Amino acid sequence: MNSKYYREYLTQVHRLNGIEMVVAPPDLRMIVIDHNKPDDELPVVDKLTQWDLVLEIEKPPIHSI
Repeated sequence: MNSKYYREYLTQVHRLNGIEMVVAPPDLRMIVIDHNKPDDELPVVDKLTQWDLVLEIEKPPIHSI
């Protein structure tokens, strides 16, 4: 193999190594669960994945005087 073609080959291999195939990017979701709202307004979640962000808002503590 000629050295010119070999250098071209190495350049193409280097370029191909930098390219990544993207099959299907993940779906990013944010689910807010607010315990201050009635139960009929809570979101229905079938299945959580590693790409889901769950934000849970708790009820404030009850203070007795």
